Amino acid sequence: MLTDIVDRLTAAGLRAAVAEDLEAASRGVAPNGNTTWVVAWRESAKPNTRATGGHLQEVSVRFIVAHIVRQADDPKGAIRTRAIDAPKAITEAALAGWCPAPGASSLQLVSGEMQPLDNGVSVYAQVWECIRYLKGS
Repeated sequence: MLTDIVDRLTAAGLRAAVAEDLEAASRGVAPNGNTTWVVAWRESAKPNTRATGGHLQEVSVRFIVAHIVRQADDPKGAIRTRAIDAPKAITEAALAGWCPAPGASSLQLVSGEMQPLDNGVSVYAQVWECIRYLKGS
């Protein structure tokens, strides 16, 4: 699913990739570069809804879309903060209401947060969610 999300964001005009965690992604951003990272975050499942006749569980899938901006000569972060506006708008237009996998619900935005990191790097991270169904015999 993460690869499909990266493909959708790339098609929408962002430079996007998958990362294992945000710290590693923030270290990998080229100087003065803007990159959008998709990071797996959490899956939580409800109990099996069937007593007999097969297995069916609702699984909430959450992932992070993080826009990482590096601008060393911006001590107050104003340039970095403004640089988040465009990728944030592109992400929301590309993902809100889109269904990333057959049988899954459409994506919904859960939350977003801006955070300064070290060395002139800022990250704006959004948490997105969809529901998928785990079926078995």
